[in-house]
Amino acid sequence: MSNLSKFNKLFEGEIEIATLPDIFYQLQDVVDNPCSTFNDIGNVIRTDTNLTARLLSIANTPYYAPSSKIETISHALTILGLNEIKDLAFSTLLVERFKGMSNKVISMRAFWEHSLCCAFASREISDQVNQSQSIDEKIFISGLLHNAGLLFLCLKIPEKVEEVVKHCIETKMPLNDAEWIVLGFDHSLVGERLLQTWGLPLLYQKIARYHHQPTRANHFKLEISIIHLADHYTKSYCVGSTIEPLPPVLDQNSLKITGLTHQQLDDLFKNQIIPKFKSSSGAFLQAA
Repeated sequence: MSNLSKFNKLFEGEIEIATLPDIFYQLQDVVDNPCSTFNDIGNVIRTDTNLTARLLSIANTPYYAPSSKIETISHALTILGLNEIKDLAFSTLLVERFKGMSNKVISMRAFWEHSLCCAFASREISDQVNQSQSIDEKIFISGLLHNAGLLFLCLKIPEKVEEVVKHCIETKMPLNDAEWIVLGFDHSLVGERLLQTWGLPLLYQKIARYHHQPTRANHFKLEISIIHLADHYTKSYCVGSTIEPLPPVLDQNSLKITGLTHQQLDDLFKNQIIPKFKSSSGAFLQAA
């Protein structure tokens, strides 16, 4: 069987996580509509009692430090704002979608810890980048989704993923290179296809595809470089884990593209990103 045939076979048949819940798309539609109001997004969220409860739990964490307990979605929208609630809602739905996956190949808790910290980092890093550069507001969700292809591989071909990890350890080869040798494709390519299958924006697809090699991208090079740096430093600070057994490789060009330095990123992680993650991750990860 050719590598292309093996790749396409991954997406055949019954795949539980090959679709997202309807409320995800309903929420995306109302958020993307410039005429939508706080009440519109609140009405969508309130149709899902589990999502509502999770959002209120997160909104009352120490990180947001509300002056009084937030008990309704309307109150949460007023205090935290539309963008924050949007990111929290999408994050909660995504974590919930992968709930119940086996921990045999990958620790789901550790995976989401890494992804969530990467999402927080992506937003904080984007705030530090020169304000004259336009950065897509979907950067938080992009950080959360960048490794979706890896989860998909762990679900579909866990034995092969274990073989990839073994090859990495024995040869000291980067994960993507080992995937190409063992599988004939890598998790970045799978992630791009999965997010395309989900009907998600092109930005998400290209970040999944190029987050290890941002300078190879033809579009969204700035956003992809931000995710690359977020991913690299999250791994360097040992927040969560994926299946990659070797230290991450940094594309130095990502520093040039963003205009940031190692010192700036270290300070950002120590003073803002890690504290935020520690104070709010528990409520996010209840479903993991």
